[in-house]
Amino acid sequence: PASMVIAVPPPSSAFNLSLASILTAAPAPAETPAPAVTPLESLAAVNAAVAAAAASGRPVVVKFYASWCRSCKGIAPKVVKMAGAMRGSAEFYEVNISALGKQWMEEEGVAALPYFKVWKGGEERLGKAYGWNESVALKKAVEELLE
Repeated sequence: PASMVIAVPPPSSAFNLSLASILTAAPAPAETPAPAVTPLESLAAVNAAVAAAAASGRPVVVKFYASWCRSCKGIAPKVVKMAGAMRGSAEFYEVNISALGKQWMEEEGVAALPYFKVWKGGEERLGKAYGWNESVALKKAVEELLE
């Protein structure tokens, strides 16, 4: 059988790619933006967030929720959307009440979840707001504080 010879041209500078040149040409990874709603682990963290925002004059919205709460899961996208729209004007946080305990719920008078609290200037500004249907009232209350 006849053997076949394939001629390979010498490498040219136009096609001479090294691993180093590929790696250095890679674009820098994009920074991940901070979440619109920041999770907090304790009441001390809530108090610190309220104090920090008091100096800036921005309202603080805290959603208290539970991982087993269907209404909490249902309203979560609305709260994230609201927080994204108000980014830089208001601070949004969430706290899983499982870490706070039943005693806190009784002391606070929490009758349903999700439970919202709003502060501005370090003072609580919204009465108790509960449940799925409160997203409209919550948005209105926060918008009024931004005026």
